[in-house]
Amino acid sequence: MFAVGVNDIADVEIDKISNNNRPLIKGEVSVKELKEYNLFFFVWSLAGGFVAGHYALFMIGVFTSAYYIFSSSLRLKRLPIISTFLISIASLSAVLAGFYITSANKTIEAFPISYLALIIIVFTLGANLKDLKDIEGDRAEGIKTIPALLGKERGKMAVGFLVGLAFLLVPILMGLKILILPSALAAIGAYSLINHEPYLERKIFLLYIVYVVVSFVLVAIF
Repeated sequence: MFAVGVNDIADVEIDKISNNNRPLIKGEVSVKELKEYNLFFFVWSLAGGFVAGHYALFMIGVFTSAYYIFSSSLRLKRLPIISTFLISIASLSAVLAGFYITSANKTIEAFPISYLALIIIVFTLGANLKDLKDIEGDRAEGIKTIPALLGKERGKMAVGFLVGLAFLLVPILMGLKILILPSALAAIGAYSLINHEPYLERKIFLLYIVYVVVSFVLVAIF
């Protein structure tokens, strides 16, 4: 929630153009109030990390730092792929927080390198999805996302390809043949949904959740 709040404040001008249903744009909350909420959520997250242990606390710090840099640095936002790489770092830190809470081995080597590569690569590719709803606003602010650079139609095709590729890389990076078919179906489904009109982001998230559940069941059984 701290990351969301920081991003909303940083993206006011963008959201006025292409995402005007945000609470800050609709006047449901002021910038001053949102900053107060941000402080509460920031302190609450650190308190949670402290209770969970210093490994979790450190990873929460990495997560918060990555998202803060992503949200507040317009210079980095102007570079395609770099901004989604920061999201992948935040995603990795969330996974590592849970891993080191439950793992008896607290060394860096304990976390499988294939999982690290999976999270970094897949989320760097897939997170470009977030830019489809902000094309006009990003263009106005000079932010060079893939959709803003290529235009709506070609941008959707490019993002659809990247999201589909992210799904296809899962069985390759994890070495799990059982996931080849669901990954291929998810890749085709994601590309189709992204390039379908009207585009609805929630359908992609639903597909993602179904894919995760199906993959978990298949790996558990086979």
